[in-house]
Amino acid sequence: MKTLTFKETLAIVEEFMIASKIRQYCTEICKGQCCMNCYTDNSNSCRHCEGRRLTCSIYTCYELRCKLSKETRTTLIEVGHSIRAQYHKSNIGDVYFKPPDKTFTETARFPMSIKKELKKINIEKVKKVMINLIITEIKIYRR
Repeated sequence: MKTLTFKETLAIVEEFMIASKIRQYCTEICKGQCCMNCYTDNSNSCRHCEGRRLTCSIYTCYELRCKLSKETRTTLIEVGHSIRAQYHKSNIGDVYFKPPDKTFTETARFPMSIKKELKKINIEKVKKVMINLIITEIKIYRR
């Protein structure tokens, strides 16, 4: 069974998040509220360690997913679950706030279905929703 490496999976997820404008919304409007100060107040933050984390890269908050179609919501949840499952198989406990070790990033394999599932999403519909949220500067994340 063909699989994806950590770097390939991260590139696929990032490409989707950028093309869909989800990354732009989360960066410019939400400003990473889901990080709960990890980005600024933590020596384990991705910016101090390995760069954007795969688990964080695919993460979308509940409020944002609710703005998307049911099919897109389901796909994003399932892809996130597939990614986290690989972390858990390697006994990595905190998949968001602790960097994975080098062994994991070099040896982990992720299902090819991640790429296939993200390609099924109607990116133009997602982009339309995200552009509207960006233009109107609607902040939807709640703690």
